[in-house]
Amino acid sequence: MASAHGRIGLSRVSEGRLALSLPSRATPPGQRVLLRISNLNVTRFYTLGSMGVPMTLVGMDAKLLRGPDGKNLYYTTNSVTLGGGQVVDAIIDIP
Repeated sequence: MASAHGRIGLSRVSEGRLALSLPSRATPPGQRVLLRISNLNVTRFYTLGSMGVPMTLVGMDAKLLRGPDGKNLYYTTNSVTLGGGQVVDAIIDIP
């Protein structure tokens, strides 16, 4: 994915683990970035780590994370594991 100022990239940390890298000039500090992360491989699981920057998962498989009563079920994590064809929506606050 390209932006006006740089590239958002994934790098392999180990077998089955990926790390997300955002260029420091792509988004000013203090801003929020919404990422839609998808696993297009139907036979492998991948774990994506944000390497010290927590991400808030707000959606999964094109649905907001909300309970039957409408209460938000968002959660903050440093990694997420995606199965084949799975999609998550994550918000990252740029430090």
